[in-house]
Amino acid sequence: MKKLFYTYCIGLSLIGCKVDNYEGPNAVITGSIVDNETGEPVASGGSVSGTVVRFYQNNAAQPLNFTTFPDGTFTNKASFTGNYTYTAEGPFILVNSAPQSIVVKTQTDVKIPVTPNIRLTIEKLTSGGTTATYKVTYHKLNNDQDMIEIGISWATYKNPNRIVYAGGKNLLEDVAGQNLITGTREYELTGLEAGNTYYLRAFARTNNPGSYYNYSQQAELPVP
Repeated sequence: MKKLFYTYCIGLSLIGCKVDNYEGPNAVITGSIVDNETGEPVASGGSVSGTVVRFYQNNAAQPLNFTTFPDGTFTNKASFTGNYTYTAEGPFILVNSAPQSIVVKTQTDVKIPVTPNIRLTIEKLTSGGTTATYKVTYHKLNNDQDMIEIGISWATYKNPNRIVYAGGKNLLEDVAGQNLITGTREYELTGLEAGNTYYLRAFARTNNPGSYYNYSQQAELPVP
């Protein structure tokens, strides 16, 4: 009886080896969402309402979903070589609206050109003591949508976004109905503490279906 039990166990282990003996991921996909006009990466909210890039292998129905980092780049180190199509969803209009074909090799880099809904930049005007003033320049590029929010986020951690965590703050303006297209806004940051370095990003949102926010690239403010 004992011999039969051991034989049964060995048989199960051999079956398990046959079933599980598949090759692991063998490809790394990197890339970025880039402004088609400036060539700069299009910043996002990161893990919070960030741009989503979808890769479909051999026209599969279930995609591999990548969320971009706040700077607009993305990486997936657990992919497989093969034929794919890809697309993306975020605060922009795709230059190529139809899914694009690509052959993924062991190392593949993809740049996805887009027109952002709103292009944003941030510039320091004054700083001193516990306050600082920043200028946000905006340019709405999506003519089919209206700009409804604009503001600035700052925190002692990097890449703050519209959803504020402990240690972060934001100033938000509701601009729905103002028909903003191009211009500037000024924001005064208060309550800054000596010895801290603050990270800042401007943000804005159109009435886009996914409620995605556009962001500026990050600025850094050390407070002596």
